[in-house]
Amino acid sequence: MSQRSILVAEDLDGFTEKSQRRGQVVRNMAQEVSRLLHEELELLYVEDTKTYPNKKLYHDQDIKAWHQEHEESLQKIAKVLSVKSHVVIKSGTPAQEILKTIHTQPRPELVIMGTQGRQGLEKWILGSVAEEVISHSERPVMVLGPLCQEKHLKGHLRRPLKFIVATDLTRTSRPAEQYAASLAARCRGRLFFYHSVAESLRQIEEASYMSGFASFDFEQTLQKISRDARIVLEKKVARCRKKLIYCDYKVGNPRENFLEGLSQGPMNEASMMIMGTHHRNSLLRAFLGSNARDAILYSEIPVVIVPSRR
Repeated sequence: MSQRSILVAEDLDGFTEKSQRRGQVVRNMAQEVSRLLHEELELLYVEDTKTYPNKKLYHDQDIKAWHQEHEESLQKIAKVLSVKSHVVIKSGTPAQEILKTIHTQPRPELVIMGTQGRQGLEKWILGSVAEEVISHSERPVMVLGPLCQEKHLKGHLRRPLKFIVATDLTRTSRPAEQYAASLAARCRGRLFFYHSVAESLRQIEEASYMSGFASFDFEQTLQKISRDARIVLEKKVARCRKKLIYCDYKVGNPRENFLEGLSQGPMNEASMMIMGTHHRNSLLRAFLGSNARDAILYSEIPVVIVPSRR
């Protein structure tokens, strides 16, 4: 077994056609990433102890049989995969057990999971397990949202490989930028930095209102933000090109929100999106969290969430 592996969160109790298809799409994508990174897969299934009463498992023999059923199903999945893999079954609360596995040495290279999202009034909410894992994982997490699952039924990443990095240009985005550059170098892919001016303006406007300061000059502030962003991005691009990584960037239109700016060109050609999330400041975490949720729920490509350093 290699020093690191790619952890795949499995859902063996999804009996609907949609959930089974989601599981297959996640496995297909995991195999693709495994071949790219030359890492084997670790298939993890967590038996949710809360489901024991629902299945009327009152005796140890019943629980053992239930466990044996899961182990056989997982082994069957592993046998048909085209890459090297091994299986792990744990019991407990799914999100907590997944996180324990992530944070156990050696830590995985990457975590891959799917989410169905929520409809109607809950359209802004990811599945509770995905939400908790993303929020607390100290390793990058690739999430395949509903639209991505529909687009990537066979799990093939778009070629040539192009990695979009959504960055706010602060130090909290650096781990995501570094991870994306590492992927591009290892996979001989292209790197594309994207910065949303509209989100920067929104932060400034909200801070202005909260502090009670007088309203700022919109046009002057916009020009400064855009100019500063281009200067910083050009430096990032130059550093990547010195490492022989093909790289480019885009500064979003201030009249377009985060996803609108990405959909105008960059997203259509991308293999995956990589972005950071904050842990320290709850206000910033909520702000970037909304962008991460939108990206996962509404993008047609896998989204990799890279945590900032604590």
